[in-house]
Amino acid sequence: MIAGMMGSFFLTMSTAAINTGQSAGKFHVHCASSTFICSYVAVIYHTVMCWNVQSQVKVFNQNNLILKTIIVAIMIGLAILSLLKGEFIFESRVEELDSNIGKFVEWSATYTLAAFFYVMSRDVKDFRF
Repeated sequence: MIAGMMGSFFLTMSTAAINTGQSAGKFHVHCASSTFICSYVAVIYHTVMCWNVQSQVKVFNQNNLILKTIIVAIMIGLAILSLLKGEFIFESRVEELDSNIGKFVEWSATYTLAAFFYVMSRDVKDFRF
């Protein structure tokens, strides 16, 4: 939960850095990178905990858990791709993120996180509060 909150904080800071009218490139990239790191940690932890709870109580939709696991695998694959291509999105190297691979990894990671949050929201759709 703390990692997710930190990810939200860094996303806010990253967005603020690009909404100033001036480029605060390194600060923006640092905050955006921290957003991905914290969010990945939170997503992986959430998925592991859901599988743990599911093995004991069976409260989650099995298809959602499988989708979450696939999304986590894609996220890990994107992180590995960025490492292998030498364009690690988790570093403050602004000039290197302008390549096609860097942009692909950055936007794929963004949409993958959004897909995860959508699948996560489906977990509570049938709950009666």
